[in-house]
Amino acid sequence: MNPSGFLQPVQLLSATGKSPLRAVLARPQTAQRHLLEAGLLLPFNDGRRWISLSQIIRLEGVGNYTNVYFLDGSSLLVALSLKVLASRLPADLFMRPHRKHLLNRHCIKAVSAAQLLVVLTTGEQVPLARRRVGVFRRDWHIYTIVAARPH
Repeated sequence: MNPSGFLQPVQLLSATGKSPLRAVLARPQTAQRHLLEAGLLLPFNDGRRWISLSQIIRLEGVGNYTNVYFLDGSSLLVALSLKVLASRLPADLFMRPHRKHLLNRHCIKAVSAAQLLVVLTTGEQVPLARRRVGVFRRDWHIYTIVAARPH
């Protein structure tokens, strides 16, 4: 125990007798993979499935629901608002060009400030809010420079 009276993480583990690693290894292989792969757990007709973030092109808010569009051309209507889903997604991977849209940075092909449009790699065009043009172009430009840099 430290001077503040709180247990240190190692002491907490020994006090509970549970190891986080042991708990992860005790889960089925699919659950282990889900913990390691960034994604979202989304409801489908046959139950919930873990969807990799790299499979999501964009999300579109429709009232208190959200349409999720995937790389394979399919879409899914989820009973969660865009705001709730946005809070579950990494901000460095998804950009918000408009109040109704959230885009995967990897799927953005071009940004047209003159036409207030974002063109996706699928050919879809998403509106760009007039007030977000400057920030969106700057953030996307910084991302493309960093992504193009050799590692």
